[in-house]
Amino acid sequence: MKFGNGCWLQKEGIECFAPQEAYIVNKNDHEVVICAPTHHIAHRGDTLGGINLTIRVTAPAEDVIRVQTSHYLGVEDHSPKFDLNMDENRAMDVEETEDEILVRSGNLSLRINKKNWSMSYERDGKVLTASSGRDHAYMRTQWTGFAYDMDPEGKAYMRQQLGIDVNEHVYGLGERFGALVRNGQSVDIWNEDGGTSTD
Repeated sequence: MKFGNGCWLQKEGIECFAPQEAYIVNKNDHEVVICAPTHHIAHRGDTLGGINLTIRVTAPAEDVIRVQTSHYLGVEDHSPKFDLNMDENRAMDVEETEDEILVRSGNLSLRINKKNWSMSYERDGKVLTASSGRDHAYMRTQWTGFAYDMDPEGKAYMRQQLGIDVNEHVYGLGERFGALVRNGQSVDIWNEDGGTSTD
């Protein structure tokens, strides 16, 4: 799904809700759960409206950091699904200061700026990739404003755009006809189950 119209505009009818700060942080030995409003909270009245994202950070394996973002996750069972061979309660190293949260799993770490939301993925202290601004966001299609926000079914998406450095390349992304290096391309990816006796 392509949401942008050029570099700066959203397509007509598309709205982008990006986290602005880590407002509430709950952490224990195996997870960090962050309430991230999509606007800065200056006073109590700011907590009454707008969209809040829930961001859960875990480390299900050595040198792996998993980030899950949700908005009104609810209790609906989105089957079918399958079990993953991961330790959901694996301990990870978490440090929190007034300005940032640092999560470590082996040599990999995730640095989150709490005041002006950004995420930086690092290995042994060197930045691998990062996102800031509207890179990490809850996207709504057919958006007509909060007053008319009735049914997001099939109209809501999560996105995370990660930066790459000069001379870094993106390969593969499934069988396609064109250059193997995907840099500079917009590639639509989807999963589809056509059922038995189909391709």
